[in-house]
Amino acid sequence: ITSIIKDSSVKIPNNGYVVNINGIFSPEVPDTVYDRFALGNSSAFTTTFIPSNNLQGEFWNNLDYAVGAGPALILDGKIDIDFIGEHFTETKITQTRQARSAVGYTKEQDLIIITTTATIPELANIMLDLGCYEAMNLDGGASSGLIYDNKFIREPGRSISNILYISH
Repeated sequence: ITSIIKDSSVKIPNNGYVVNINGIFSPEVPDTVYDRFALGNSSAFTTTFIPSNNLQGEFWNNLDYAVGAGPALILDGKIDIDFIGEHFTETKITQTRQARSAVGYTKEQDLIIITTTATIPELANIMLDLGCYEAMNLDGGASSGLIYDNKFIREPGRSISNILYISH
């Protein structure tokens, strides 16, 4: 551990990592947890995906990269939004209409990526109308952007720290 920075954005160092442990430090957490994160300490982590439904765990555990997103919009060809089950509680996700991005694919494995202004249920209906068999909400609001052929379809309202990049 080379630095500990609180309440600030951090640039990911070359050949390094930034670990965001926001939310675990609270009065209920024992001091031994704090002691793990001290300057000079070594740090390592592994991830294991344990599917809660019919997803294939071995597939997920062998990925090199994955994007966290949600909530799911369409599963097995049907709208399937589960805010509570996926732990989405913020009004900006559950209720408001705003800029949103989504990714999905058809039964024929055609990739569909969109950006629009919608509520999550409206976004799910749009993806279903576009023929998606599976679809996922990505980031929204000022984080929602889309570039195609080196031109912005929607320019995000802030600097973006990560992207989903598709090359053909």
